[in-house]
Amino acid sequence: MRQVRFALQYEHSHDPLMDAFIEYPGLYASSLDISVSTAGLWRIDRIAGPSDGLDAVENVFLDPEICNECEPAQTDCGKSYEYEVIERSSNRCTLYTRARGEGSCHSVPYLAIKYCGNGLFFSSKRRGGTNEWTVLLPDGANVGSLYDALDSELCGSPRIHLQQVDEPSHWKDALVTRADLPYEQRLALEAAIDAGYYQTPKGITLDELSERLSLPRSTLRYRLRRAEEFVMTQFERFDSLPTSSRASRSDIQ
Repeated sequence: MRQVRFALQYEHSHDPLMDAFIEYPGLYASSLDISVSTAGLWRIDRIAGPSDGLDAVENVFLDPEICNECEPAQTDCGKSYEYEVIERSSNRCTLYTRARGEGSCHSVPYLAIKYCGNGLFFSSKRRGGTNEWTVLLPDGANVGSLYDALDSELCGSPRIHLQQVDEPSHWKDALVTRADLPYEQRLALEAAIDAGYYQTPKGITLDELSERLSLPRSTLRYRLRRAEEFVMTQFERFDSLPTSSRASRSDIQ
């Protein structure tokens, strides 16, 4: 398997959904799941940011007349789209998308399966004017044809910035779970969370927690620090690709 990561860079007024991210720089969106086949598309996205920014995203995202998957968004791709808010708070929302029907959707997922076949995995992140994609695909997939299709069918907007195709790395990071923590650190962290150690104000002190767990204070503190270090190193960063140059087809041979 290989992965290819590339960014679509937008200017204002070229895409109504990306306009919301440009106008509200504090917004950040990450796909939780994207499933695509020739029969349709299903995806779930988590968006965090200021409440008025979330409102702006929802106003565009929930419009059934707009294909948010098209790059840039359009109203006549021929597919039927359903959108739903799964959950919403003051600074976070989770959105569901379902697409059906035969159409000419100019999107990263549909172009990818058209030129590289089924069985691909997708991940996307949005922030500011950038929509960053990572695609996991078989070794024999024709990445060059995919890039040519993106370059020609997206009509020059957004601009495409491609990173070298490389070995899969994103996917193992995305699947990190509490099972990856050494069990002693995991138990200490779970006990601390359950006891309210990380609440504000604290529901328990470190001394009280160490006594409850029958652990020396120094041992408990060490395990918590190592667990905290592990958690923080898994924090997802938005690594924007360079915007000063355009990749060529030779970059992906």
